[in-house]
Amino acid sequence: MIHRAWNATTAQTVRQIEAELARLGWFCTDATPCYYAVSADDDLPAGWVRAYDDNAEGYGPADDILSDLQNTPADAEYGTNCPTDRKPESSRDWPEEFFTTEQLEEGTCNDEPNTLLTLQTNAGTRYAAGPHGVHSCALSDWFASGMPLAETREDALSAGCNVYE
Repeated sequence: MIHRAWNATTAQTVRQIEAELARLGWFCTDATPCYYAVSADDDLPAGWVRAYDDNAEGYGPADDILSDLQNTPADAEYGTNCPTDRKPESSRDWPEEFFTTEQLEEGTCNDEPNTLLTLQTNAGTRYAAGPHGVHSCALSDWFASGMPLAETREDALSAGCNVYE
């Protein structure tokens, strides 16, 4: 169930996670449609995946999830060692190594200056922009708006800094 993957390594790891889920008897098939599936969604940090079933979903680095599943005994209870972390939708949740910020206006974090975030995602480099400081987060506001992450810096500045003023 690979949607798109950031690179061949992530795609291969997704296939390995699917194989581990199948080994455990937890993989989503036509016969077991409510079991786990895995995808490398475009709006996740580079190399991260979402593992989900009808009742729960979890997020994390694909390599960590694969390792946890590989260390799960075949007779383990359904869902053991499946990820439980929530989706990273703010600058506090997003792994530091996969984003940078550029303050676009004068002021301190108390002033909530417009800020551009450059993110490394499963779809490649993406952007979000808007007020960012003590009381607001350009990334969480962007996700809350329902807009996909911008493909260009200019699109993010146009959408984010106008929408959130």
